[in-house]
Amino acid sequence: MRSIIFPVLIIQLAAQIAAIGQSEPPIVMPDGSKVSLLGVTYGTHHVPPGYEADGKKIRSIDTPSTNSTVVWLAHEHDPNEWRGYNLLLSDDANTEIIPLDASVRCYAKDDVEVDGYLLRAFPRWEKEFVLSIVTLQNLKVLKDTITVENPHPVSMEKFKTEPLPAKKSDGDFKVTLTKLEADAPLPPYERHTDLPLTDARNKCVRIGFELSDTNWQPLKVETSDAIGDHMMAFLELQSSDLMRKYLAGPHPLAFAADDDYRGYYYRWGLWPEEPAWKIRLEFMRTSGFDTAEILSLTDIPVRAGRLRDYYAELSWRPGQTNNVLEDYTVNGIELKLLAPFLIHENNGLHLKVMIRSDFDLDANNIHITILKATDDQDQPLDFRTSPASGNGSFELVNSHDMKTLNLKLAVHRSRFVEFNVKPTE
Repeated sequence: MRSIIFPVLIIQLAAQIAAIGQSEPPIVMPDGSKVSLLGVTYGTHHVPPGYEADGKKIRSIDTPSTNSTVVWLAHEHDPNEWRGYNLLLSDDANTEIIPLDASVRCYAKDDVEVDGYLLRAFPRWEKEFVLSIVTLQNLKVLKDTITVENPHPVSMEKFKTEPLPAKKSDGDFKVTLTKLEADAPLPPYERHTDLPLTDARNKCVRIGFELSDTNWQPLKVETSDAIGDHMMAFLELQSSDLMRKYLAGPHPLAFAADDDYRGYYYRWGLWPEEPAWKIRLEFMRTSGFDTAEILSLTDIPVRAGRLRDYYAELSWRPGQTNNVLEDYTVNGIELKLLAPFLIHENNGLHLKVMIRSDFDLDANNIHITILKATDDQDQPLDFRTSPASGNGSFELVNSHDMKTLNLKLAVHRSRFVEFNVKPTE
């Protein structure tokens, strides 16, 4: 494997420290485009090195409340064709891999795209880390890598850990954490067949817990450490049904002993050798809602419209609520109901319902579940995309001409618990 190592020059510029250097040739993609490192910036205000004076075309990244690290890459390509790429970050030993999403994409020229990656998790104690490029065409990882010097290494720190099992509660909802296993194998139906089981891309974090009530389901997990790393992931279930479907397929992978696991897992975690992880779990109620969480609406007027009319109003900006029918307060949450759309599409009529939450708290922690929907003849309607987040849209399928709509909703909040745990391997 050829590794391109870029020398780093640290300079102070405004509120950023920029690590600049590009003396080695860029990585050439299979389509002929080139990806090269512009530099790494550390601080609260980030501009790609070499483009500080080009504010009209180049966007900055700002983290005013904390110092952060941003990697800047340039992608040179045919101006008439853009295929893009994905990026992976790992340590030298490849013990953990973190996928990166571009925080900023902007064009310096017609054939040069500048991408900024705000690093939310990386081995901050290491003097350098490694970037790998993944093609979008076939999701193959290129052999050539970019080794980047860390502009601000820090020492490992740790939270005070708690032994498992550990119990926490949010109100009357109680959770017992029983398992946190890093470096566990992915379910076989998600593995990369061209990679060994020991590769970090075939690994996940397994997590086990017991709940005080059965009418709650896990949603997300946030994994962080004492030095600023933070990752968010959705919890997935490795179930017996999925395993049976996989094993019944035509070309199953070799079955490993660890594949007997049934339970929740997620990607991506942090580095297994860290002394402690902070785990923040989010749960959502699925039934048995309190009276204070229920909102019943009758005779909601329905308007005919086009799909483009619907999307014109489908804005997530707080406070932007055109065609509001009524304001409601449920469970301490302020809601606005928009007049539903009855839309003619190629496969029939579809009824679109939008509800806004003009609330200062994170709308993703507020959930709106349709419990019942009927038309103006009190006939039941099928619905999908339920529950939705606080700014949500619902589609009622198998619809027909109707003048009004009746809805029974549950408006409820997530519950959260936190644990400080040393993961096992």
